Amino acid sequence: MKTVLLSVATLLATIVFRNSPPVAAQSPSATASVEGAWAGWLDVAGNYQPMTVSLAPSETPPGTITNLLSGASRPLGAVVVEGSRVRISLADPRFPVLTGVVEGDAISGLAEATGGRTGTFRLIRTASLDVTAKRRYVGAYRFPDGRYLLMDLGYPPGSDMLYAVDAQTGIARAMYPISPTEFRSGPALLVPEPTEETFYFDTAGDRITSVVRQSPGRAAERAVRIEVREEEVRFRNGDVTLAGTLLLPATGGRAAGLVFAHGGGAAVREQFWGFGYLMAARGFAVLAFDKRGTGGSSGNWRGSTFEALADDVIAGARFLRSRSDVDGRRIGFWGLSQGAWIAPIAAVRSGDAAFVITLSGGGLTPAQGELLDSEYEMRKAGMPEQDVLEGLAFQRARDEFMRTGSDWTDYAARLQRAQTRPWWRLPFTDLSGPASAVDPFWSNTKPFYFYDPIPTLQRLRAPMLAIFGEFDTPEGVKANVAGITGALERAKHPDFTIRVFPNGRHNLMDIGGFAPNEYARLQRFVPELFETMASWLERRVMPPSK
Repeated sequence: MKTVLLSVATLLATIVFRNSPPVAAQSPSATASVEGAWAGWLDVAGNYQPMTVSLAPSETPPGTITNLLSGASRPLGAVVVEGSRVRISLADPRFPVLTGVVEGDAISGLAEATGGRTGTFRLIRTASLDVTAKRRYVGAYRFPDGRYLLMDLGYPPGSDMLYAVDAQTGIARAMYPISPTEFRSGPALLVPEPTEETFYFDTAGDRITSVVRQSPGRAAERAVRIEVREEEVRFRNGDVTLAGTLLLPATGGRAAGLVFAHGGGAAVREQFWGFGYLMAARGFAVLAFDKRGTGGSSGNWRGSTFEALADDVIAGARFLRSRSDVDGRRIGFWGLSQGAWIAPIAAVRSGDAAFVITLSGGGLTPAQGELLDSEYEMRKAGMPEQDVLEGLAFQRARDEFMRTGSDWTDYAARLQRAQTRPWWRLPFTDLSGPASAVDPFWSNTKPFYFYDPIPTLQRLRAPMLAIFGEFDTPEGVKANVAGITGALERAKHPDFTIRVFPNGRHNLMDIGGFAPNEYARLQRFVPELFETMASWLERRVMPPSK
């Protein structure tokens, strides 16, 4: 489980990209036009941050910048154009000032950060398409040989970036719009240059009908969009109203149903990089909804137990059962990260789930998982054994106060020392804590942090597929697998499968020789992930072909 929340400033992180193609110089006497949409990267001190930028020099504010690692957007403070030179600054002075030169459809130059740190940046011009326009491309597209190309929007939440995912190879790329019918992708997830794939879309009126994928040195191939019905829906769990999107196959009949359970934090409806559209194309009714207290849903996810969140998911299943186009006997649950705890609870509490799929969690208490995460990250960072043991002792002391409400004095003393230690707030760990005994952190975290999944797993009778990535904290993966396997075997569960994918990280992207945290540089999901889930589901709930 990864519950770390990183600020945008902290996320000036991950990678270096230094191979931008040369471009022709522009006359210094010409006044450059920079208004419009741009995308690119910022690299300070060897840390790569992908971004999209909207420039409007004559307006107030003169544009926005969106961090593609966090999804956070911030207003620009000033955009000054003098000839071919451009100076871009944020309203927040903590962020780097970008000074560059316009050369054709690119802006490149110097990034000056606080503390005298400098780096580089590069932006390329893109077409200005809003979220509504980009939603037209979302869906599942099928090649003549039966392979699928998935297109989905909005990772991370807050970003309007469109992505293409090859469901067979797992290759995933951000798609940068050149025009309403042409998009380009680079060599890695959020690295835009040099272009390695171009997508040309065919339309019929307002509808996208197919896409041609062109890669250098390979024959172009066309994929036809699979039509699905899409409905905006609302349903209730007690006094909480939940808003979501229901995908239905266009073929008619009574479909099997899949309900997505959420991961941690303020999660809105999502289809896991197009997996929901893949399953709708293959005959499933798929329901994704905004977590309580987010998007169009009422209520508050903060301080909620896993059981309360599972009841929201069960309410989604009840909603599907109320429909004549869904087969109520063939409905199950899917969950990633915290959803890997929630989905089995929903399956047990609903009493008649047809299946449950979990990814990256669900075999330990979250507290146990976070300790393993913290130890792994400290050792990966090369910290001495004494620091590792000290960091773990701090985290255990914090957890003990959270669990019992006692020993504040011990925790407070450790907290004061911790803030000077090299492991304090180390990314992708839980090595932090509040300085007040009444901080909302305690009441928001305690309801789920010590949840023990074993009793629920021992009661589970629905078929279960549990998936992990090898490098999502290796010792944590082993412990989760042992917990799930032991519980299900002791209960003589009749049908469960556990799959650990080599090179996979927490969200099942393939680290491919990169460090697990170098997200923007990653190139694909682990091969066969999407087909493994789809074919496992079909074998259990779809009627055999005649």
